[in-house]
Amino acid sequence: MTSYTVYVYCGECDVRHNTPLTINLDEPDFDGKSIGEVYDGQDVAPAVLSLLNDKFRCPATGGLFSQLENNEVFLIAEES
Repeated sequence: MTSYTVYVYCGECDVRHNTPLTINLDEPDFDGKSIGEVYDGQDVAPAVLSLLNDKFRCPATGGLFSQLENNEVFLIAEES
């Protein structure tokens, strides 16, 4: 099983920022893929869907942003 940190693309500064959410998946080859790619044609995990309602603070600009697009939410494998 591989642990992935969820990152969201920030339009405030054009960078991906990490979130406090980590998900575990059986597939080891999702590193760097968007949840739109990973869950193509399937139900998205509820914990990931909850991110679409959250606002995040951009560390570069201090502004709040949300990410509503599945193709702008990414899984980055945690190092073991």
